[in-house]
Amino acid sequence: MGLTSWQAGPPGGRVASWRRYPSGVPALGDLRAAPPRPMTPEQAVAIMTIQERESFLAEARVGVLGVAASSGRGPMLVPVWYHYRPGRELTVLTERGSRKAALIRAAGQISLCVQTEQPPYRYVSVEGPVTKIEESVTLEARRALARRYLGPAGGGRYVESTATVTPDIIAIQMLPRHWLAVDQGRR
Repeated sequence: MGLTSWQAGPPGGRVASWRRYPSGVPALGDLRAAPPRPMTPEQAVAIMTIQERESFLAEARVGVLGVAASSGRGPMLVPVWYHYRPGRELTVLTERGSRKAALIRAAGQISLCVQTEQPPYRYVSVEGPVTKIEESVTLEARRALARRYLGPAGGGRYVESTATVTPDIIAIQMLPRHWLAVDQGRR
């Protein structure tokens, strides 16, 4: 499938128009030479509503966090556990001295992508500014996040077995400003 671009529809609505480059990913010069052709309704992928995308992001899924890396390198992409409530900030915990934490502090913004593992595929990708970095977290904050992914017993065991690293954990909050939310089951 070729590169796609989209234009947003009304708030809470669906996509207004989809375009696709004719075949494959065009070379940089091709982007200026050949404008994209409109996609047929059968080719268009449905965009989730605001409520759907926020509910999807709020589900317990392993996310892939992206943050700009040093010059000449691609972005750092790492799997993470996160917490999100619709309309609020997204929170990720990480070690204070990690490369991830240093890059996030330098960039001041992050991206996160979550997806389903089975067809029809659905995904939500968000990006936005880091709004707050809490320099310490409690065992209970870590336990709540671990239980979200491992259940009550597994989350408790995980945090107890790694309790000594808690003083080195920070909480990073991001406000999702840009969204791409697709449900490929709506063709």
